[in-house]
Amino acid sequence: VPDSVVETYDAPVSVVLAIDTSGSMAANNALPDAQAAANRFLDRLEESEQARVAVLSFAGEVDATTALTTGITADLNPLWYDEVEGFVAEGETQLYAAADAAVELFATEPQGHRAVVLFTDGRNDTSVASDLETAILRAQTLGVPIFTIGLGADIDEAYLQRVAQETGGFYQSTPSSAELATLFGDLADLLQHQYQITYNTQLPADGQAHAVTVAAQDSRGSIEILMPKQADIAPTQTAQAALALTETALNTRLTEIAITDLTVTAQAQSDVIATQMAQSQATELAQTPTPTATSIALTAAPTVVADPPVSSEAESGGWLIPTLGLLALVLLAGVIFITRRSGAKQEFCANCGHPLETAAPCAVCGDSRRRSKLS
Repeated sequence: VPDSVVETYDAPVSVVLAIDTSGSMAANNALPDAQAAANRFLDRLEESEQARVAVLSFAGEVDATTALTTGITADLNPLWYDEVEGFVAEGETQLYAAADAAVELFATEPQGHRAVVLFTDGRNDTSVASDLETAILRAQTLGVPIFTIGLGADIDEAYLQRVAQETGGFYQSTPSSAELATLFGDLADLLQHQYQITYNTQLPADGQAHAVTVAAQDSRGSIEILMPKQADIAPTQTAQAALALTETALNTRLTEIAITDLTVTAQAQSDVIATQMAQSQATELAQTPTPTATSIALTAAPTVVADPPVSSEAESGGWLIPTLGLLALVLLAGVIFITRRSGAKQEFCANCGHPLETAAPCAVCGDSRRRSKLS
């Protein structure tokens, strides 16, 4: 049972109509009846103003000259009516080639609701090499269902049933050409009457494509259609979201690793800075007199700042530790400057012996001569 069914009438549709005009169609008024049926098909589609059509005929050869020139077009009248009017019954039946040529016209057609209607009163002519599989494979690749109609008893019913079933269309037959107009008209209505069915499978995901059989019935009867496997199935939104989440998680993990590495590197750099400061401090202290209490307090500060505990900010960004190390270097330079100043030698006036505090002349006698100690 489907989860939802959305019905749309007068839906946009693109159709290629392939009509058998072989010599056997000259008997029993078959060709005129087929022409009348094709015209009714065009009439129904023209009423919708949302249909695009191409028409080709086939006998000993496939005649798709007009279709190849104009492509599938919305200009139905008089183009395709004139094409149908010009049909002549003669020659053999290139059924397989006609099916393939009809499907191939969709190669450049935009995606959407599309179909091939294939009509014949016979079977494929074996005098010309052709492959019955080609049209089926191409239709499956392009996503084009083929609806087949057989007339009379001399038809390859097995092929018509197979090509319809394996591409998502269905097969109809009639013993009399007088019934063709009804079959073609009903098919035109059906192609414009679109059902969008949503079905959620209960099968476990296995990464494989699966065919689905759609069955329907009403007061007129029932039908089963095998929806073919699709070669390339796009990921669902759920799968795409899961993929996006996986990529996000991976990127986050890589970022965490990068931050951890940066934090470790910063910590190592801080340790080197602290060691260099301690060595520099020891060298400076060895070369200067014993510092005062003030200088001791200042030189003790870098020891505390140089190796701080790793904070949450350092763990998250990796920038705090190098910054503290730089501040410690600046502080150490100030300490060395003060220490050197505190250990400077006292100078005296060479004339009167008065202690000198500045580079100016002696404030007592005005003499500018200096000496480092009293004699």
